Amino acid sequence: MINYRIVKYIGLFFLCLIIISFKQLLPSLFPINHFTYAIDSLITESVQQDIVNYVEQLPEKHSLSFQKLAYKIQKKFSFIEVVAIEHLAPDIAYIACNAQKPLSIINNSFVLTKQGCLHNKDIFLSLITEQLPDITLPSLEKDITESLLTVMNAIDSIVFSQFTLSWVNDTKIYLYDKGHKQFSIIFNKNQLPDKELLNHCSHIKQKLDEQNIFTTTKRNYVADIRFKDQIVVSRA
Repeated sequence: MINYRIVKYIGLFFLCLIIISFKQLLPSLFPINHFTYAIDSLITESVQQDIVNYVEQLPEKHSLSFQKLAYKIQKKFSFIEVVAIEHLAPDIAYIACNAQKPLSIINNSFVLTKQGCLHNKDIFLSLITEQLPDITLPSLEKDITESLLTVMNAIDSIVFSQFTLSWVNDTKIYLYDKGHKQFSIIFNKNQLPDKELLNHCSHIKQKLDEQNIFTTTKRNYVADIRFKDQIVVSRA
């Protein structure tokens, strides 16, 4: 007696094999003559065009395997995180490029991505970069550390609407108040400024302001939150 269910599964199995084999044979059966592109909208139009131009000007673009072509694109444009290439039609390939995700602006010139890479700020749309937190670093070569990435991912993004961040080292990180240049907060990678601590610092700043301390002394003041259960305020 024929078990039609088994026959059905066997048929589906062979159908899958045929489809997979056909997809693998497509490049040799139908050489690619045209490319169509979908490039991450985080990237400026001019840089998107640079990617298109690069592929179109490759002499061997029609004969390269998809894997090798993707490798070449990523090697040329290091800010591209993923390149996916598929057949759209027998002789047309679809190239999709996704950029690394921006995390912050460094020294007003570079974008730090979540992968810990630095890229020229002009690669990304100004609409995107204008919304990123600002960080200053004394040395770009040695200061992009795992600690910096961890801190940036841990701090609530709302903090950066009020403060800019200056990273000196793992134990000395400053938040400079955008609305009050004479006031800042210092913390370290193990004692991050949460909502409660920021509220306490805001109250301290208000008290100093009410007492005209900023006006009379013309000095800068720092709220140090690196200590347990206390905030130490001192002149900078």
